[in-house]
Amino acid sequence: MAFKKIFICTQCAHESPKWEGKCAGCGQWNTMIEEIIERKKDKNVLSNARYTKGELKPLHEVKSVETVRMYTPDGELNRVLGGGIAPG
Repeated sequence: MAFKKIFICTQCAHESPKWEGKCAGCGQWNTMIEEIIERKKDKNVLSNARYTKGELKPLHEVKSVETVRMYTPDGELNRVLGGGIAPG
């Protein structure tokens, strides 16, 4: 097993890969403590990825959904986002 250091805020439980003087989660100063966690190796999972498993479907079964998107002045950004920023 591999081990990894993370820093956790004692006030709000915000996690960070490095020590921060001021917590990005709650804004409190000097509340980050170091924790060592066990990182499981799974060849089917990207390291440090958090996701839920989905269902695999053939492409012809996937339904397309039209969404009204907000365009930005940056054409390349719009392209990368699939036509603009989608509502959240």
